[in-house]
Amino acid sequence: MDQIRHRRSARLANSGSPAHAYPSNHHKRNQDMVSHTTNSEASVTSPQKRTHLMPPDPTNFKVSQGMHESSPPKPIYNVHNELSNFKSQQLEEVKNITDFKTHALPLEQIKRILKYDEDVDIISSDACPVFSKACEMFIKQLTLRSWAHAEENKKKTLHRSDIAAAILEPAEYDFLTDFVPKDDISTNDGKHIDRDMGQDP
Repeated sequence: MDQIRHRRSARLANSGSPAHAYPSNHHKRNQDMVSHTTNSEASVTSPQKRTHLMPPDPTNFKVSQGMHESSPPKPIYNVHNELSNFKSQQLEEVKNITDFKTHALPLEQIKRILKYDEDVDIISSDACPVFSKACEMFIKQLTLRSWAHAEENKKKTLHRSDIAAAILEPAEYDFLTDFVPKDDISTNDGKHIDRDMGQDP
């Protein structure tokens, strides 16, 4: 009897060890499966979070719009300031001139213009550089006045009508009024009629 009981207890002991081990192994497998599924879900959902587009912040739009609206306005072209600056610059250039052989305008053309006067017989060599600089300053000043008229008409191109208007405006250009056709002046509707500036003096 003792031997039979000992055999039964031994069988139960041997049969009980796998029975206790099976639930632990099964639980471990379940944990591995759960961790694998959570990792796979995290790997799937993480790109979605990265590629998700957030709506624009309206405050940033207001700030950028306010910066655009607060931009400084374009400065207005002032012909009087430009002429005063031009005269001061030309005065400094004349004081600092050291090379009297290089000229912006051809001296032969200046001599030809001077010979139109019947009272002029001989032209000295030192008179031509002075006339060349005077003609250069005259052309630049007339260009500044003409560009002021172009700016008033909101144009970016200088037309002959602008030059004609600049000649007829100040009193110092009265000697040129006979050579400027009246049709070159701007009409009331803002249109320009392009014709010859006039005959040569």
